[in-house]
Amino acid sequence: MDYITQEEYLIALAEELKYLNPKDATKVLQFYQNKINNALDYGEKEEDIIASLPRPSEVAKGAYESHNINYLEIRKRKYKRKQIINKIIDSIISIVVLISFFVVMYFIISSITKMFSLTFKIFEYKKGLDILFTSLGVIPYAFVIILLSIYVIDLFIIILSHFLNNVIKLKNENLQTKIFTFTITGYIEEKTNHKKIQIKTIIALACVSLIFMTTSFLTKGYVYNSLNDIPTNTLKIDLQQELTSLNINASNANIYIKNTQESTPYLEYIYELDNKLGLTYNNKDVTLLIKDTIKYDVLGILNEPTQNIIIYLPSTLTPSIKLNFNNGVFDATELALNDINITANQKGTISFVNTNVNSINIEGYNVAFAVHNSNVQTITHKTNKGQFIIEKESNIQNLNIENYQTQLRFTDSYVENTKLNNAQGTIDFINMKGNIINYQAKSSLNTFTDCTFKEMNFDISTTCSLTFTRLIADKVSAKSNGSFIIIDYIKVKETSIDATASNVFVTGLGKNYPESTEYAYNDYSIDSNLIIKNKADNSKTEIVDSNIKETSITQDQGFLMFKNSYVENSTLNIAGCNMVELIDLDGIKLDLYLSKIETSITIDSSILRNLVYNVKEWDLISSANMIKNNDTIKFQVEGEN
Repeated sequence: MDYITQEEYLIALAEELKYLNPKDATKVLQFYQNKINNALDYGEKEEDIIASLPRPSEVAKGAYESHNINYLEIRKRKYKRKQIINKIIDSIISIVVLISFFVVMYFIISSITKMFSLTFKIFEYKKGLDILFTSLGVIPYAFVIILLSIYVIDLFIIILSHFLNNVIKLKNENLQTKIFTFTITGYIEEKTNHKKIQIKTIIALACVSLIFMTTSFLTKGYVYNSLNDIPTNTLKIDLQQELTSLNINASNANIYIKNTQESTPYLEYIYELDNKLGLTYNNKDVTLLIKDTIKYDVLGILNEPTQNIIIYLPSTLTPSIKLNFNNGVFDATELALNDINITANQKGTISFVNTNVNSINIEGYNVAFAVHNSNVQTITHKTNKGQFIIEKESNIQNLNIENYQTQLRFTDSYVENTKLNNAQGTIDFINMKGNIINYQAKSSLNTFTDCTFKEMNFDISTTCSLTFTRLIADKVSAKSNGSFIIIDYIKVKETSIDATASNVFVTGLGKNYPESTEYAYNDYSIDSNLIIKNKADNSKTEIVDSNIKETSITQDQGFLMFKNSYVENSTLNIAGCNMVELIDLDGIKLDLYLSKIETSITIDSSILRNLVYNVKEWDLISSANMIKNNDTIKFQVEGEN
């Protein structure tokens, strides 16, 4: 290689000297760099200087010989070490590829086997043209999957041979070429002497399969039932007349509990192919075992429709129900039931409509739960992800919820006692009534709109958000750490907030909601009292446009703003705050305890008001940073530190 610039030459020389001691290599490089620079100083051209120098490999050879270093042996050892490492890595990758191949082939072979078994079941359970059309659709479809799987096998062969080529060395190069370039597709084309015969066969079989599957769909055969998830066979079974409990284990099944005018309970089992229902009796207890439907192919075109079990109960029966299910629906409508225990291991939809229930206990993952216009004594709900809804004049006496990442919504209903633990979920209470709420939440969004409760206790943390809009209550207490509390027009006898590193925003406390007469909130009159404790440098408390009888605010560090509000008797204990603003306040008396106000305390009003600012305690720092409007502020000092 010809080098033109000094940089190119020195980089190449450094690469050749990599087996030399770094100190000695630096001396050699420095020598040639000085030699080039000296020649440049004498006016020689750079490319001529570089051309006159010995090649980097020759310089390195001389340097190695002068230091008694056998660089060829070193290079050989490093090359062998690199080869060993590469072989180990290639062996590991080959094993991973091989395992992946067997896993993928298991699912492909399983799907193909199931499709052929579907053909036999079609002959066993179907009739007439459905047997012909569905079979002629399924069989070529199965062969399409077989031929496509050959391409998958070839892909694994190519990947595997690429890595094994560095691990396995064959003396016979011709044999090596045959092994590492072999594919099933190439072998088929070689033997049939036709190019792309495999893809042509796939297209032909796919067309045949599509024609007959379309025909099966249009004639409302199995393909139609599968794609629309409609089972067609019905089996009626009479149940124990004095039924007291139902135990149900189901997978991929929809279970409906309904009322009947008949005197005897019974069920309807609706399925498509073979009967998967097991039924056993133990005195007055009934156990149902519903086996899973079969997934016949990965695309879901030929999967067996979901089974439906409809259980009809007379109004005289109020049985207990224990349900364990996956991927299904449980729906109870217009019934009276005793205790309901449900475990939804994965994906379930559960609903109670116009139903009276003693207790509902639910555990699961990704569960959608709804109570509509129903009466329930106790609901215990513990799930991850999913949805939870109570709506339309439902009446719940006791509600216990352990929630993680679930969306909860309560509307137009009554809950006597609520105990709720919410983590990373979104909860909305809208037009709800109740007695007592005990509420813990973290990393979540929680809103209460147009609600009426007697007592509400909150413990929130970790960037949690708690919002009240048009709330009526006797008592609200909140403990907050690193969270947001937003009060937007509430009428509460006693609001108490104990916060650390939190943001507390209060608007319209004790006042009617403006420009609206549609809310019951505006018809309610009450004296509202407020207690706030907030601390930490990043804390913030804002109170605006409120009407408060008694106020006690303790702000330790952070920021405080109290603005455009009426207070009869107030106490503000402010220490170490960056900034304090008391603007346009009215009322009777406001006692101030001030210390170490770092930036400023501003007391101002646009007009003369009745409120007297009574400074109980202050210090020189606060005094120096105080700004007040002497013309409109009634200000008196009782003591000085």
